[in-house]
Amino acid sequence: EGGYLFLPNHPTVMIDPLFIGTEVMTKMPVRSVVVDYMYYMKLLNPLFKWIKAVPIPNFSNTTNTHKMRRMDRALDEVVQGLDRGENFI
Repeated sequence: EGGYLFLPNHPTVMIDPLFIGTEVMTKMPVRSVVVDYMYYMKLLNPLFKWIKAVPIPNFSNTTNTHKMRRMDRALDEVVQGLDRGENFI
């Protein structure tokens, strides 16, 4: 069996993933997909690494081939995790 992918119905930064993630985490293990500017914040990065979050590039300002390759790698990691039965939000 594959895992579950929980998708909010609108863009979120902090509050929705916290509420949804907390609720889901009480019932099953879940990994977060986090925009890279949040993932690499000095105070939050150790937490994101500990929960095995997947960083994705921020496309709101620029798009380039480097970001596209990083997005492809992140999506591959999520797809492989889903195939292994992992859950993502």
